[in-house]
Parts: sequence; C-alpha cells; structure tokens
Amino acid sequence: MFLYALTILFFLVILILFLFQMRKQHEEELSNIEEVLDAVLKGDHPENATIYQEGQESKLIFKTLRIAEINQQYQETAKREKNRVQELMVDAAHQMRTPITSMVMFAELLQSDQLTASESQEFLARLSFDSNRLNWLVEEFLHMSKFETESMQLTIVNQKINETIQQAIHQNSEKEYQKKRFIVNENDYELPHDVKWTREAISNVLENALKYAYEDSKIELSIDRLISYTRISIKNRGKTISREELPNLFSKYYRGSQYRNTIEGFGIGLYLTKLICEAQGGYVLADSQSEVTTISLFLQN
Repeated sequence: MFLYALTILFFLVILILFLFQMRKQHEEELSNIEEVLDAVLKGDHPENATIYQEGQESKLIFKTLRIAEINQQYQETAKREKNRVQELMVDAAHQMRTPITSMVMFAELLQSDQLTASESQEFLARLSFDSNRLNWLVEEFLHMSKFETESMQLTIVNQKINETIQQAIHQNSEKEYQKKRFIVNENDYELPHDVKWTREAISNVLENALKYAYEDSKIELSIDRLISYTRISIKNRGKTISREELPNLFSKYYRGSQYRNTIEGFGIGLYLTKLICEAQGGYVLADSQSEVTTISLFLQN
C-alpha cells in the first residue's frame, strides 16, 4: 500500500514538473511571439526570426512576418502612387500654364471697348484655339496616367493593320493635299491589336512627321512581317536628329533641340506611342541619318 502511494506521489510530482515545464515553455513561446510583434509594430525585421523552423510558434511568427511584408509592400505601393500623383500634378501645372496664361490674356483683351471687329474675331479665335489645346492636354494626361499605371483597358481584335493605318492617315489629313504626301506599301497583314490606341500611336508619329519633315516631301509607311513582330515603319525627310538625342526621342516631354523654340509642341505624342506599343507587348525604335528619320512600331504577331 505504501509502495502504491509512493508510486502515485512520484507520478504526480513528475506530472507537476512536466506541467510546470510546459507552462514555462509556453510562456517563452508567447514572449518570443510578443518580441516579434513588437519588432513588426516598430517596422523592424527581428534578427532571430530565421531560427524558428517548426512548431506552432514558428507558424505564428512567420505568418506575422508575412503580414508585415504584405503591409510594407502596400505602404511602398501607396508611396509610389502618391509620388506619381504629385509628379503628374506638377507636370500638368507646368504644361498647362502656357495655354491658361494665353487664355487669360485674350479674355482681358476682349474686355476692351476700343477693339475693332477684326481684332475681336482674332482674339476669340485665339481663345478658342487655346481652350481646345488645354482640353487636349487634359485628355493626354489622363491617357498617359492610365497607361503608366497599367489601368488602361485594351480591346485586342484581329484586323488588317493597313486598315488601322488608313484610319490614322485620315485622322492626320485635314486637307486633301496632305493625304497625297503619305505613301503606303501594299503589304497587308491581319494583326491582333487594339484598333483605337494603335491608330492613336500611328497618328502621333504621322503628326510628328508632318510637323518636322521638309515641306511637301513624301512620308513613307511600310509594313513588314517578322518572326515574332510586325514592324510599321514611318519614314520622313527632314533635318537629321543627332545620335545623342535619339535615345531621348520617346521620353516624356522631350523635344529636339533644333526645333524646341521654332515648332509648337509638348513632347507627349511619341511618349504616348511608346506606352501604347508596350501595353500590347511591343516596342518602338528610332533611326535618323542622311536627313531621313524612321520611327518603327513593333507589334506582336
């Protein structure tokens, strides 16, 4: 009987010691988790996190760290978006200053009682021109923003690329004689592309070609089917662009040094063309030598 009681007592002591040890271990695990949580709340990555390899404690710690990583990614994304919005606002303010200043000036001039009828008509025409230009700028900024953030919804359809090119030519030919300046080769291929935005991309290049080419010179468009891409090349004859400036041709707001003060522009068109091509898995290239400048758009087959 005494031996039985002693045995029971022995096992009770062992059980108490085991429970005490388990409690102590549990408290240590909670303490470790608390340390990790404190570090995460402070924005620090705990140095000893890598020593936890198995068990419930490890699962809780690594889930905590994963939540912290995701939260940090959200914070970094939010910071980038905030910086991008601030940059967009600064860009918009800078680019819109000129047409707004012009509109204010002509609006003030129109208030004068000493204006002739012809002067009033001229100032009204200038005011209308600047308001249209301002509206165009706002739309272009919205388009650039959507492409830059990859939020622009594209509609890819199979259509002959020549049809899209002809639409772009029509879009840039306000007068009948301008259409005769464009020469398009006979190659025509069906290509998966967003018709609206590809037309806009081509139109921007054609507008540049009309603006910077020698007066009445021909603008040549060619379509070439390559292995993975279809190349749309637009060639015009004008002053050669230096090799130093070529890499900047598709940069936002960039304008060539030799035309910066003589031809009106904002340096948006070719940058938007680049964004449109890249959004469809393509790219753009430029070459200029011997007074021939070629802009090539590459779209995936």
